[in-house]
Amino acid sequence: MVRWVLRACGRGASAVRVFGSIVGWAVALLALGVAFTMVFPSIKPVDLIGGIGIVSIAAGIAFQTVLGTMFAGIVILARDRFNVGDQVHVGDVRGTVEDIGLSSTVIRSFDSRQLLLPNSLVPSQVVTVQTGYERVRTTVTVDLDLATDQDRAREVALAAMLSVPQVHADPAPQVLAAEVVTGAVTTELPFWSGARQLETREAKDAVIRAVLRAFAAEGIGLVSAW
Repeated sequence: MVRWVLRACGRGASAVRVFGSIVGWAVALLALGVAFTMVFPSIKPVDLIGGIGIVSIAAGIAFQTVLGTMFAGIVILARDRFNVGDQVHVGDVRGTVEDIGLSSTVIRSFDSRQLLLPNSLVPSQVVTVQTGYERVRTTVTVDLDLATDQDRAREVALAAMLSVPQVHADPAPQVLAAEVVTGAVTTELPFWSGARQLETREAKDAVIRAVLRAFAAEGIGLVSAW
């Protein structure tokens, strides 16, 4: 029933599996306790609950780290901020979430390595969910020669970015002058693309090549950093 309700609420597969198992174990332990009181009438429910409490305290002290990690996993699944298939960035860990368990989160890095991230580390760090929204913004920076017609360069760059299939027309890309340095105008070219890692990398590569081709064709000069 818990699994059915969670699926109906649109929760992730990991949350459905873990919370369903927790409720199942809770029901099984409750049934076991009822069975003990029926088979052994001398055992009162109060005594049974007291014994379980003592054992729980002892287990909590002995397995403090393990239980802390498990409770962190429950918090992660309850908040439902990211699910299996999302691409996340936690500390030095970057990749795609493959599974969320009680003790750890399995992440496949972008170079196809399996990473086990202890759940206890997640609540204390900033978690960037790259696929939290449908699109993300990326910025390419170029240094235009001061002698260049800045308005013409703006038009050429904008047309080049709009010609790239990976760049979204809404919100539209922009050409923004950032600052004036020695002999150049630093210009930012922000644009929007798909949120996944490969989509942003491919879009950035396509934008750089398109803008450079357009500038070369129009004779627009760039200031070299070398």
